[in-house]
Amino acid sequence: MSQPGGRHDIFEERHFLNANMVANLGITGPVTNALFVSNIDYDVPWQKIKDIMKAAGNVTRVDVKEDEKGKSRGLAIVKFERAYEAVKAISMFDNRIVGSRRIKLRMDREGEPAHVIHEELRDPFPEPPMRYLPDSAPMQPSPFVGIRPRERGSSGSPRGIMDLLY
Repeated sequence: MSQPGGRHDIFEERHFLNANMVANLGITGPVTNALFVSNIDYDVPWQKIKDIMKAAGNVTRVDVKEDEKGKSRGLAIVKFERAYEAVKAISMFDNRIVGSRRIKLRMDREGEPAHVIHEELRDPFPEPPMRYLPDSAPMQPSPFVGIRPRERGSSGSPRGIMDLLY
């Protein structure tokens, strides 16, 4: 699925979470669609938190924890439509400054759990295997034996690849 401006979101296309990716983000415990956000500036309203988190995905609910006087305690639960959006939010916003404080994000245990793939995914662009010749294989003469590079240019470096071959 493409985003406005032609950007392509790899998370939306794949809809899976790899255990290595989750571990690299420092996520421990179950992966859910909900985040626990702490160290929020007391003056930041829930609407601003929702607007910020919308960059990572579809936010379905934001609950800011308040004391008995109705003042923010600096904590919130943010629920996303899908768990990979919560993982994306952690990668985008954990340890970022919002208002005047650096917020911390972690998975909330009350969200809907996600399926995490625990096997190594194949690289879409694997390196070709190295082919080693056995010691007993006869050596073939190189077609470049005896070819010397031309004199170097005024800067001391070859002028181009053709200068090396002729």
